[in-house]
Amino acid sequence: MTTTERTGGPLLQDEWDIAVLDLPAYLARIGIAPGTALPVSRETLRLLHRAHVQHIPFENLDVRLGRGIAVELAAVQDKLVRDRRGGYCFEHNQLFAAVLERLGFRVTRLIGRVGDDLDPVAARRRPRSHLVLQVLLDGERRLADVGFGPGLLEPISFETDQPQHQPGWPYRLIRTDGTPTDPAGWRLQELRGGVWSTMYTVDEQPQHAIDVAMANHYTATHPRSRFTTRTILIRRDADRVRSLIDRVLTVSGAGGPEQEHELTDPQWQRTVLELLDAPLSDAELDTLLSRPA
Repeated sequence: MTTTERTGGPLLQDEWDIAVLDLPAYLARIGIAPGTALPVSRETLRLLHRAHVQHIPFENLDVRLGRGIAVELAAVQDKLVRDRRGGYCFEHNQLFAAVLERLGFRVTRLIGRVGDDLDPVAARRRPRSHLVLQVLLDGERRLADVGFGPGLLEPISFETDQPQHQPGWPYRLIRTDGTPTDPAGWRLQELRGGVWSTMYTVDEQPQHAIDVAMANHYTATHPRSRFTTRTILIRRDADRVRSLIDRVLTVSGAGGPEQEHELTDPQWQRTVLELLDAPLSDAELDTLLSRPA
């Protein structure tokens, strides 16, 4: 591991443990053929982002099974690559950041607040509970996020507030004003039914491994966290998003209306195995079915 920083005390080693990454195994997991040229370029970033999102599902099943979530790279790699499971943002974007850095990209890890930063119902700040990546490429900052479930298919630019179109899904990044307690940042929005809806807000304060561990602990354990109270499994394809939240399956087409289906127990079990595309035991499926919504 390489020295990365001095803080007035002992030298800190690579806090992200990128040396443990098995890059060939990851590339095979997302369907990239051996020998594919992967230079540091916008095309490579786009290729990897799309492949990751379409091959590795978003899910919180281990939280609902009482196992918790480990965000150290070795554990994430074992789960998402070797065991062919999915995960949520702290797992997905930890893995993707390591891949990008191994290939030579310049990556900054950021943690944002899901939705608008102020919860209108509780009238208080939302927690910092979503890990995203800022990639500096040819002097341009790009937002990469393979861990939001129904989120970005490809990275988008921080350098414009104009809509940035991905097939059927327009997005935009809007600059937010700073306050005495919160720095200026960005609001990622998606156009839904003619209305711009905020997916999350994020500032550009770089995060460290301990920050990721702390935010993950809240997300995976707090009784008000969405991930401790709902069973979530999402598969993002090029032209649709299939979201299973508890017993309801929602299918969203590119630019089309949403279709919702309330599933019976057998339908739910079949859907979980289809979307996850990895084995679960009958005992695990029964445990998930028994969890209250």
